[in-house]
Amino acid sequence: MKKGKPLKRGGPLKAKTPLKANKPLQAKTPLKSNSQLSSNKPLQSNKQLRPRSAKAQQLYKEKRIPLVKKLLTERPWCEACPIYAEHDNRQFFRVQPSCDLHEIKSRGRTGGIHSEEWLDEANIMCVCRGCHRRITDNPKEAEALGLLKPSGLDK
Repeated sequence: MKKGKPLKRGGPLKAKTPLKANKPLQAKTPLKSNSQLSSNKPLQSNKQLRPRSAKAQQLYKEKRIPLVKKLLTERPWCEACPIYAEHDNRQFFRVQPSCDLHEIKSRGRTGGIHSEEWLDEANIMCVCRGCHRRITDNPKEAEALGLLKPSGLDK
């Protein structure tokens, strides 16, 4: 764009030249079908995407991993098994060893790793893999049981 007078605003745009109907785009060379390609192998990348940035990885090493180890030692049994057993009207059930940490208020709603809320022990439950899967697969049921904080509630 040339330097000079600023554009005048507020009036309708005016076309200096009329629009022309162009020919449709055509390929210069005919397109090859999958059977004509030189290799039938799927495209592969030599480099994998990193799941976390270096900064986030450092925060995980310093803060999250020690917290995970501490909580799994302090709470060795699933905290959701008794809640689901009562919900399913089961009198007898086996509490499973906890192996996952579940955030009642998800990290996306707490500000992620850039806030201190993702390390709040009151927001974290130690659960077994089966209960964790059930919580994530059935969010409405988990919200009703208090295992997941409903969307839209900040407090």
